[in-house]
Amino acid sequence: MTTLTLQLELPDDFVMSEHEAKMMFAAKLYDERKLTAGKAAAMVGISKRDFLWEVPQYGIRYYAGVTPEDLDREFELACGFGQCQEKTPVQESEQGNVVS
Repeated sequence: MTTLTLQLELPDDFVMSEHEAKMMFAAKLYDERKLTAGKAAAMVGISKRDFLWEVPQYGIRYYAGVTPEDLDREFELACGFGQCQEKTPVQESEQGNVVS
């Protein structure tokens, strides 16, 4: 796998965490189908499940074929490996944005 390291110079008054910057970039690449959810999550340094739960905050209005049930299944698998964290269920209003 090829590694590309980016270094950006931003204005002094620009405020953004490293996580937010990585998520923003990974979300765009995921939206453009340049990265899978798993690879985008790895780029950010989080689990695929966490990436899929967080990506709508970055303007991605679908889960690229992942249903709420898929996310629940991934959560249950993560629990089996001791990586449980309290999850926030997909709101009914958000479910319309999910592509199956």
